[in-house]
Amino acid sequence: MSIRNLRTLVAIKDHGSFAAASDTLGLTNSAVSMQVKMLEETYGARLFDRSERPPRLTEPGEALIQHAREVLALYDGLAGVIAADSAIHGVLKVGVIPTALTGIAPRVLAELRRVYPSLQIQLSSAMSGDLLDMVRRSELDVALQSEPTRVPEDLDWRRILQQKVVVVAPPRQRARRDVEVLNAWPYIRFNRRSWVAPLIAGALRQRGLDLEQSMELDSLEAIYMMVQAGLGASIIPDSGPFSPFRPDVRILPFGPPPIERWIGFLTKKAPLKEKTIAALIAAAGVALG
Repeated sequence: MSIRNLRTLVAIKDHGSFAAASDTLGLTNSAVSMQVKMLEETYGARLFDRSERPPRLTEPGEALIQHAREVLALYDGLAGVIAADSAIHGVLKVGVIPTALTGIAPRVLAELRRVYPSLQIQLSSAMSGDLLDMVRRSELDVALQSEPTRVPEDLDWRRILQQKVVVVAPPRQRARRDVEVLNAWPYIRFNRRSWVAPLIAGALRQRGLDLEQSMELDSLEAIYMMVQAGLGASIIPDSGPFSPFRPDVRILPFGPPPIERWIGFLTKKAPLKEKTIAALIAAAGVALG
């Protein structure tokens, strides 16, 4: 088995075809096909169904992809393990939910880079469910996201920040109760794919509130601006002091019952980057404390 062959297999999966993998890796199409053939001969299984165009991964191929990612992650981290000094360096692949991308994440990552300037950070953004899957596939080292309802056995979860769910209303709104605000304005819904969305929807049902939805957005900044413009009211996690700007809106408690969510770090149970993850958590404590 060759690391190069596994890297080629993963590239085919990630980029969608043999040709796209060839362009990404700087190889000829025949070289990519040969590497796949070598893997198939090594494991005695067809990895692609070549009767389709582009060829589709078979069940054994999908199984091998998952383990190949883990092997590549370990291999790529070996340099950090055998380095002569103990400084934290190398590459840390971080995923962040959109609601933490402009407020929490910059503070935490800036503190981490301040302490460990040689550490390279690769950042991507997705919803919590997608980030969890990316951590499990070793596409990410760590995800800054909402707390899972159930933490898979192969993952670790560490809480860092609790956020209240609040109602945001246009600045001219004078009502003191959330129900008055929500009944008076069109409802700007926070993305239903977010993990806090079912909690909000359940609380609305429990209170018998059937709101007139006018739009659905996944950006807190966009929601703030829409509310500030008088286009509606919304129910969102409160960024508090970590908001990148202070919009001119009214913020009211949502409830009863009150709703809160935890933001934290999700990682795989693997010792390879424990020291780097510990440094990230320490940086969060400084940046958000």
